Amino acid sequence: MTRLLWSLLLVASTACAQPAAQMPPMPYAGPPGFPDVSGGRVAIISMKETRGKTGELDIGPEPTLGERFKRGSPDRVIVGEPDGWMADLDAYRRVVKPASEVMPKATVRLSSLQGTSFERMTLLGYLPGGGLPQGPWTAVQRLFATASGELVLLKEYDFGLDGGGVVMFDEMLNTKVGASRATIKVTKTREATQTIVSWVSGTRRIELLAVCKLAQGCADPDDWRDIASSLPAAPTSKAQ
Repeated sequence: MTRLLWSLLLVASTACAQPAAQMPPMPYAGPPGFPDVSGGRVAIISMKETRGKTGELDIGPEPTLGERFKRGSPDRVIVGEPDGWMADLDAYRRVVKPASEVMPKATVRLSSLQGTSFERMTLLGYLPGGGLPQGPWTAVQRLFATASGELVLLKEYDFGLDGGGVVMFDEMLNTKVGASRATIKVTKTREATQTIVSWVSGTRRIELLAVCKLAQGCADPDDWRDIASSLPAAPTSKAQ
């Protein structure tokens, strides 16, 4: 039985979470029990609407809520399982590529970093995803390092270029990035703190993933929300 990653359910035939896709893009209407969001559409539904309608797909329990945000929204941060998935951004650091090897084949237009909080970080490199392994790529990831040593992965995927769409669960949308409803999830282990901020802008699914291995001085969820909100609204992507 497959458990869906319901923080943001991408209903498309390709996913940008991996450095390279394994199949060419093609439109997909989505699994049973979910609205058809093909063609670059977005829908927000309640987890309760899908109960008993998704066949063998397991959407899992409702999110575990932790501390309240310090600023703005009175909502609570979503807490990840300490023994669950944790990103190995050090491995990403070893395989990132220069922009000259990625961007000429990218169809997704990346957000400008001019005037954003990312200008204060060091850009380490790029990784492609989405579409064909050799390109063109509908997703690109940029890896950064902060002055304190935290690694930050900024993923941008234009699901509209792949004919897909996004279904978001209302229960997972616990804050806002700019004007967009968003999810912030924090997972803590003995070794690291992982923060994921994810949202949709236009036909762009954007995710900020930060891993901090410092004993102290890690940025808090409010800080990462502000950093994500410094990005401009998604630009129109190049036609394929």
